[in-house]
Amino acid sequence: MQALISGRKIEDDSRKDAILEVVSDKYCRAILENTMEKPKSAIEISAETKIP
Repeated sequence: MQALISGRKIEDDSRKDAILEVVSDKYCRAILENTMEKPKSAIEISAETKIP
């Protein structure tokens, strides 16, 4: 997994909520982690993460 070297402060509450909602979902997290190194097709992601 990659580490964030420099952050960016998010001021807008609705944006914060949207981001937190995405990263709190286990399937979204698995997809993000699986595609951090390179782009992948939906079929590749599904096969590697066991998400139908």
